[in-house]
Amino acid sequence: MIGTEDSVRPGRIDQPSWLGLSGVEIVRALADGRLPRPPMVETLPFTLLPPSVGRVELRAVPETRFLNPMGTLHGGWAMTMLDSAMGLSAQTTLDPGESCPSHETSVKFVRPILADGRTLRVIGRLFHVGEL
Repeated sequence: MIGTEDSVRPGRIDQPSWLGLSGVEIVRALADGRLPRPPMVETLPFTLLPPSVGRVELRAVPETRFLNPMGTLHGGWAMTMLDSAMGLSAQTTLDPGESCPSHETSVKFVRPILADGRTLRVIGRLFHVGEL
């Protein structure tokens, strides 16, 4: 599971661990701890719940270390969580050997996120898969 548990250490995924797996199999293995969580989770901790094809859910508790000068969560934290959810949801649709880097992200902030101890749900849901 991508999260803050001590039993799962961050690390790079060695190629033989995921070679031949579909995207959803990779994301499921990240969620259940069969593949190591990425090092980014040490910086911005979150928990990845078991995915379905085209949909992932992250859970995160905003921390005070990510507050901006106005006392609300920095937009970069929110954007990183959204990018992670979007990338993982797209990954669930891929065949073995395919990858999908982020191409573009646009966000409009409609209200502040507070570091008040509540868990946020960050949901990535794929609406359309395009072709090149």
